[in-house]
Amino acid sequence: MRCRAFEWLDKAVEHNDPGLSQITNEPRFANLHSDHRWLPFLEKLGKTPEQLAAIEFVVSLPS
Repeated sequence: MRCRAFEWLDKAVEHNDPGLSQITNEPRFANLHSDHRWLPFLEKLGKTPEQLAAIEFVVSLPS
């Protein structure tokens, strides 16, 4: 079953599926987090924990 999930996810990447934007927080994919293919998949998306932690946020508050 997991193999088919990753096949689908690879197709979603190919087609730029907007649903992938929240995949790291999507409970339906929680069972894939322990799979050895999960982190390489997230890397393709730029969503590994390291990649996400490197994003800088600058917030300017009005005076």
